[in-house]
Parts: sequence; C-alpha cells; structure tokens
Amino acid sequence: MTTSLYDILTSPLFYVFILIWLIIDIAAEKRRQRLMEQMETLLHKPAIFDEDDDRKQTAPFYARNMLYKAATGVIRFLQEPLKGVIEWIRRGRDYLASNTRKPNKPLLFIGYTVSFVLLIIYFFLDIIAIVTALIAAGLVPTTFPEIFQRFQYVAIGGSLFGLLVGFYTLAQMTQKPSEFSDWDGVQGIWRGIARFLVFALIFFGVLAVVFLSFQLMVSLGFFPNESGTINGMVAFASTILTRINVALASILLMQDGFKGFILLGVVVLTAFWAFFIAVQYILRPLSVVLFFLIDVVYRLLLVALYLVWYIITTPIMLLVSLFGRFNAEDSAASLPASTQSTPTGKTSPLGQDQASSPPQLSDVAGTKKPGKIG
Repeated sequence: MTTSLYDILTSPLFYVFILIWLIIDIAAEKRRQRLMEQMETLLHKPAIFDEDDDRKQTAPFYARNMLYKAATGVIRFLQEPLKGVIEWIRRGRDYLASNTRKPNKPLLFIGYTVSFVLLIIYFFLDIIAIVTALIAAGLVPTTFPEIFQRFQYVAIGGSLFGLLVGFYTLAQMTQKPSEFSDWDGVQGIWRGIARFLVFALIFFGVLAVVFLSFQLMVSLGFFPNESGTINGMVAFASTILTRINVALASILLMQDGFKGFILLGVVVLTAFWAFFIAVQYILRPLSVVLFFLIDVVYRLLLVALYLVWYIITTPIMLLVSLFGRFNAEDSAASLPASTQSTPTGKTSPLGQDQASSPPQLSDVAGTKKPGKIG
C-alpha cells in the first residue's frame, strides 16, 4: 500500500490532476467571490467585542456572539465577587484598626507591636519553665523536644529582662496619656492589682539580678565556692524567682499584647486586601487579552478551514452540477415530442434549446445559499 501511494504521488498524472483541480478552483468565479466575502466579513470584525455594532452578522462557524457573552461573563465574574471580597476585607480591616488607633496616640501601634512580640517570647519562656519543672518532677520524659528544656532562657527573661518589662509597664501606667499603651485608661480594681504586680515584678527582678550576680562574683573569686548561703541564693533566684518573674511579665503584657494581635490581624487583612486588588486589576486586562487571542486564533483557523474547504469541494461541486445537467438532458430526450411543447408552442424547459447550453465553470455551486461554504 505504501508503494502504491508512493507511485501515485510520484506519477506525472498526479501533478496534472492537481493542476487541473487548482485551475477549476481559480475559475469558479461566483464561488470564489462568495469565499472572499466570507473571509472579508471574518477578518474585518473589530478586535474589541464592545465596538462590534452587529455581532449577529458573522461568517459561517464563527460564534462571535458566544465569545462576546463568554468574555462579558468572565469580566463580570472578576468584578463582582472580587469586589465583594475586597469590600468585606476592607471593612474588617477598618473595624480592627479603629480598635487599635487613637487620635492622641500616634505611636500606639508601636507599643502594641512591642507588647505582642514580648508576649509571644514570655509565653515561650512560660512553657520552658513548666516543662523543666515537670521533667525535674519526673512527670515528663527527658525525650521532650530540647528547645523546651533550655532553662537558661528563663533565667535571662526572668531576671534582667523581667526587670525591664516591670519598669516599662510602670512608666506607661504613670504617664497621662501613656504614649505606647492603654494603661492610662485602666481603672478600678484591675488597676490596683496591676500596680501590685508591677511592683512585685520589679522587686523580684532586682532580687534575681542581685542573686544571680553572686554566681559571677564566685566565678571571679570574690566568694568561696563552698559558701552555702551564696549557693542557696543563686539556686533560689534561678529556680524560683525567674519563673515567678516570667509569669508576672506575661500577665502584665497580656493587655497590650492582645491589642498587638489585633494589629497583626489588621496587617494580614491589609495584605489580603492588597492581594485581591492586585488580582482584580491584573486579571481583568488579562481576561480581555485572553479572549482577544482566542478570537484571533479562531479567525485564522476558520480562514484556513474556508480555503481548504473551497479547494477540496469546488471541483466536486462542478462534477455534481454537470452530472445533474446531463441527467436532465437525458430525461428530456426520453420524453415524447408532444410533452416537450407547451400549449403556446414554446419549447419546454426540459427541451433541447435549454439543455444545449453547456454549464459554465463560474456557475459552480450557484444554487448554494450565500454565507455558506460547500
């Protein structure tokens, strides 16, 4: 079969046949004119759907109105839902921001941020203090993650840094207004409890710093290593005072730390709001460009389809037309002579006078409806 196909393709008669086929395609004037009209209609449609005044006037197989509805639907989808999401996020952000913003405290968000970070750190130190105590009591296995067994972090946070947290909170409670916190607005029993906790944190913090400094003095040789009193004070500061100070610092940081958590929510919602705004403004032109490219490719494919269809079917339609006319001639010749004349003496449409005119190549497929191929 491959050999036969090769013989056909290499035969001179094949190229003569192709040449005759193309000559017939070129000579079919009416059919060629209709093809050019369809291609002109297809290629002269505006690229922007909204500028097309007559979307119903299209070439065969060109679903212009369907593309327009699809593009409009996508653009509407990108406008309405995203617009609702953006508006919802904006309202949530504004609501949270209104609870963390005060006109007379422009730097309040800094205090909230610092308190939030410190609160996270001291929550972590609280976990370490609890885990190490449970391990010492034998209630938690020593295979617990090592990061939660580093008690030196508790010693640092419960001594010097705990003292700093105490003085910072005391400063914010005594300022009117407090520039970095809301302690100036705290009234009633909680304010009295908070002041007591602040003074306790400062007192215990001073003791922890002093007692732990004794260990440094022992290392430098100021005190003997065998001093039971010094060792007892160091052990008391490192195992008890630091844990107490970490817990007190966590309690005092909660009020502004949770406001910092709200501020973090504002930041996150703002990031989402900016993201959806960017998505909306990026996808809208991209959707227009996407449908424009689809439309262009669609048109080019149809142009190629029109040409291929025209080249293949034009000679076939010529043969069909010739066969129909010769069949009509044979039918007319087989009729009796009396049936070939009308009462007025004129020749019947099936008579020899009309059938004697040969079919013209330019009239191939003339019976086809305009706007259709083949």
